[in-house]
Amino acid sequence: MQRPSGVPEGAVWNASDERWVVGDPKGSGTVETYRGDGRIAARWHCIDGVMHGEYVRFHDDGSVSQRGQLERGRMVGVASAFRARDASSEPFPDVPEAVVRIDTTYDDGEAVGMAMFDADGTELAPEAVAFLERMDELREAHEAEPSEPWTPTLATPPRPDGVPSDAEFAHADSYHARWEHGDRIDGEKHGVWRYWAVNGALVMETALERGRVSWSKTYRAGGRIATHLRAVDGGASLYEAFAPDGTLAYAIRYGTDDVMEIGADDILEERIFQRDGQLRRAMLRSTDDAGERSLREYGAGERLVFENVAVAGGRELRFHDDGRHVLTVFAADEPSRSSATVHGGTERTMSIDATGIDADTG
Repeated sequence: MQRPSGVPEGAVWNASDERWVVGDPKGSGTVETYRGDGRIAARWHCIDGVMHGEYVRFHDDGSVSQRGQLERGRMVGVASAFRARDASSEPFPDVPEAVVRIDTTYDDGEAVGMAMFDADGTELAPEAVAFLERMDELREAHEAEPSEPWTPTLATPPRPDGVPSDAEFAHADSYHARWEHGDRIDGEKHGVWRYWAVNGALVMETALERGRVSWSKTYRAGGRIATHLRAVDGGASLYEAFAPDGTLAYAIRYGTDDVMEIGADDILEERIFQRDGQLRRAMLRSTDDAGERSLREYGAGERLVFENVAVAGGRELRFHDDGRHVLTVFAADEPSRSSATVHGGTERTMSIDATGIDADTG
């Protein structure tokens, strides 16, 4: 069988497992297996043929399906299983669809505990899991026999501590069944609304004016903020995403203050930050009076590294290194005039094919 391009040299095809194998499973070191099409399937370490250390399995799309630790072949610590976003040949337990991660705790090879989590990272208590299982059963019954009403008639789950006594439980579906609390004016949500998961964890806050959102926050398990979207001065909106430790990781500024209608075409500025708070990368977009768009990218220390600007007869892509302009690519409206110029001690210009370069090239 011919080795696919994604499989490292030296891999051996195991016909019985239908896997390419890199490394010696009966020896010591790292072992990797790949599917027949070249996509990675698993990675682990072994000593004298016994699994030892971290092991990872992968879904068909390359995302992690399982991750855990072994000591001389015995499971230890926490092993996590992850639901695939798309169809996958990797198994996942038959649990409610809202459960996307299962953590199993092991002590010297024996399972001693289990916890289930939803897409927000919120742990689902046993009674919450049972409630969601019943929701799934109702939906499946409706899909099998559409004449059956879909509106759930389940009793409201037990109200967790911390959820207001007048909060209502929204029987939406397994993904969005949650507690919610706020005011309404003429039937429209108004003021600050708060949302809690089935187990009582605060997952979102939203401020509305007669149904129109002015800001929204989401929270991680444990209460730390995850995202913050809000309208800001100048008719703009700002979206911020935070790392698990609470530090700012990502920020986008949009050219509209309608926070529920923002899109990629509205992006004015993107900033990505390192864990220490220093800027890693920034991209600024602008449009001149003639409607021509420009893009400038900055690296650490806010040094200019790239420009995509409109010029007479086409566009220029300018590359910078440590503050020096090192390369210019001219993408001409008339393709035969396109060129690349290397700047430095001896400037050189050559003709190129600039097909596909436009205002969004970055």
